[in-house]
Formats: sequence, C-alpha cells, structure tokens
Amino acid sequence: MGNNKFIVVKSVPVKQNLKYSKRITWINAINFTPVRYEYYDKKEDLWQTIEVEWQNKFDILFWKKAEVINVRTGNKTIITVDDVRVNLGLPARDFMVGALRHFE
Repeated sequence: MGNNKFIVVKSVPVKQNLKYSKRITWINAINFTPVRYEYYDKKEDLWQTIEVEWQNKFDILFWKKAEVINVRTGNKTIITVDDVRVNLGLPARDFMVGALRHFE
C-alpha cells in the first residue's frame, strides 16, 4: 500500500449472527477506492483480509486483482479480471428483470 494516504473506516454489523465482529476498510484517499478489508472474529482477532488492485480502462475503475486470505489457515483465493469489454451493442432488453432472472 506504499506511501499512499488512506481513509480508514471501522464498520460493525447490525446483525449479530455473522461470523465477524467488525470490518476495517482502507480506502485510497485520492480516488476513494477500497484497497484492503480486514475482518475480525467475535474474539476481535484478525480472521480474513482482502486486498484489491484496481485498474482503469475506458474511464471505468474496476478490480484488476483481489486476494482473499484466511489468516488462521493461510488459505488464499485470488480473483483476477483480465478481459473487459464495454459498449458491445447489447440490446436494452437484455438488462430487463425478466432477462436477468434467466441467469439465476
């Protein structure tokens, strides 16, 4: 995360039946993109982290890579977004509720 400046936000869930007690979000103070999430368990121990790299294509900011780590087990999941295409000429009807339900 280097020498960047961040806004750090602590979030506490309203629902008590979740696996985590709080989330700390690190937000880039320049472009307001979240770059790190820290989830803490009910004992206030760090449980899981997510680090996100962003990319800007077509004047749109979106994930380039997200790395999720279970701090307890060391298990890691990496999500990458490589092939991004916009304005492909899809008809508006493809985005109506009925059409989108087809993918449920």
